[in-house]
Amino acid sequence: MIKPIYRRTIAALFLAAGIFVAGRASTGGVPKTLAHQGRLLDAKGLAITGEMTIAYRVYDAPTGGTALWTEIHPVTLDDGFFAVQLGTKTPLNSILIDGAPRYLGMQVGTDAEMTPRTPIGSVPYALFAGDVTGDIHPSTVSIGAKTVIDSTGKWTGDPAGLAGPAGPAGPAGPAGAAGPAGATGPVGPVGPSPTLAGCIDYSGACGNGMYNQPTYFFDRVAGSCPDTEPLMKGVRFQRCGALGTSNEGLQLVMTCCALK
Repeated sequence: MIKPIYRRTIAALFLAAGIFVAGRASTGGVPKTLAHQGRLLDAKGLAITGEMTIAYRVYDAPTGGTALWTEIHPVTLDDGFFAVQLGTKTPLNSILIDGAPRYLGMQVGTDAEMTPRTPIGSVPYALFAGDVTGDIHPSTVSIGAKTVIDSTGKWTGDPAGLAGPAGPAGPAGPAGAAGPAGATGPVGPVGPSPTLAGCIDYSGACGNGMYNQPTYFFDRVAGSCPDTEPLMKGVRFQRCGALGTSNEGLQLVMTCCALK
């Protein structure tokens, strides 16, 4: 049975987030591993020497539970003293830095895991880091007791000064293409009938024919009314010439009217 006497230097999981992500502190590169040093003694209090294997595990509870992270290191004990760098075999991932309490368990060789587990505290890089370069992944951002960015990424702080003055209007864009023709509208109501005035008959020459014959020859009147009486009211035939003589004939009469 090995009696452990050791000292530990472990990073706080939430405060030491800079240790586990790629980035640089304001004074230099932040390590991605955690140093752990200690000394192992046997049950009689004598220092252990030689080769040993130490298994490290991180839990979310002081007893029981399932290990969130595991890493095994072979060590060479010098008068019981040893030193390892945690994270060189299994990266220290985001599960270890979500702000929840974490506990470190150690198992030497085939012995049972040492008890009690050690709460993981903070390290100087975490306590004194004054700047972060690169991406950060918080759930919210608060200043004092006031949340200024909520879990959806929406700004919930003081809105003063967020929007600057309106800039000048930009140039007008090009005219868009003509849209499709609209549907045909309904037929409107019938307007009032025109009022006629100044109707005049226009007739052609009397056609020459033969007395008592069924066929007559006559002149055709012009095909449209004049501008002064533009509306054609009607067209008719009328007999002309000396009735009952060889001069009897027909003529075409077109009645044209002006609009009142």
